[in-house]
Amino acid sequence: MSSFFEPADTPQLNFLTKWYQADAPDGSNIRMRVFMIAHCGFFMFNLINACSLVLIHHYVLGRMSKNPLAQLVLFACFFQMLSCMCSINRYNTNDEYGFFAHAGIATGLIAYTPLNFSHIYLLFNGNRDGAISLGPVRVGYVAIFKAIWVALAIRCWVFGENNWETLDFDPFRDYIRNSTIFQFLSIVSGSYALKKGRIGFPEGSPLTPTIAAKTFHVAIGLTVFALVCAKSNMPIFQYPATGLTFTTTAITMVVAGEMTFIQGGSPAAGADMTPSEVTNLV
Repeated sequence: MSSFFEPADTPQLNFLTKWYQADAPDGSNIRMRVFMIAHCGFFMFNLINACSLVLIHHYVLGRMSKNPLAQLVLFACFFQMLSCMCSINRYNTNDEYGFFAHAGIATGLIAYTPLNFSHIYLLFNGNRDGAISLGPVRVGYVAIFKAIWVALAIRCWVFGENNWETLDFDPFRDYIRNSTIFQFLSIVSGSYALKKGRIGFPEGSPLTPTIAAKTFHVAIGLTVFALVCAKSNMPIFQYPATGLTFTTTAITMVVAGEMTFIQGGSPAAGADMTPSEVTNLV
């Protein structure tokens, strides 16, 4: 008779397991374990994001109501937690492709839509009110890109559902990858606009261009790191890294939402900047 403390099956998990059928066949314990733990990591990133936004940015600093970009990210994190809970449940019950798979994709798409919306504002930053003429109507860049991301989300859902038996999660994975690349480009755009002095902080803001520049640099580095983890094909790194992109967006939008292209006004030089830094920005 085995001891109560004797492990029945060790090791419980190989962290280097890849999601391929050869390494983690459908229905196998190793597949269920590695994907469930990976999604627990994904969930924890967004739980921390949400708690930080509510407790620190809202309760402590009182800035949430004045920062529409942070509000979008909070909404996104909430729905991504629901998506992660769906995934944790399906792997915990060995029902990878059942009802909760579809529910997880739906809530994931709802999460990514406002997340991408926040990056649209950062992408166009100082030119966010720009528009193009479509006949007698002028349509803003931000509105056009919002419509594009909504259309892509709907297309992902419809195409994925219609081809579920052959493609399962592939359309959703493509959507996430394209969203992450778009988010990377938006942060680069914000960083470039800041360097050129096109955006900054209103007079009296506690934040400065130097703080924003360093934040954007960190966000760019973390996004690249997340993309590298995604290429590992190891779920234990892939899914928490996707959660990291939500954290990256949360940090970025807390800063970007305080800038002039959201709050209005003209950029003011930060108090912690040297004259040469101010000259470079201008």
